Amino acid sequence: MQDSYRELMNAFLECIVTDEEFAREIAEIADRCEHSGAYNVAAAMRNVSRNHRIRGIEGRTQIAALVAQVAGEAE
Repeated sequence: MQDSYRELMNAFLECIVTDEEFAREIAEIADRCEHSGAYNVAAAMRNVSRNHRIRGIEGRTQIAALVAQVAGEAE
């Protein structure tokens, strides 16, 4: 694999890790908000968490596409 592909893949991985960690932290905050009775805040926080989970999934698909492209070029 070329260094440029490796660098791009590492950048995607860093973004995925960041988004997934942020999503987890926000979900925990949402749970605390819900337990304290702040239901509207909890719902908003869950939306933010969901958006970051989606970004993580999108990053994974971009990595899969990159891997497929590299495999196609190696043939």
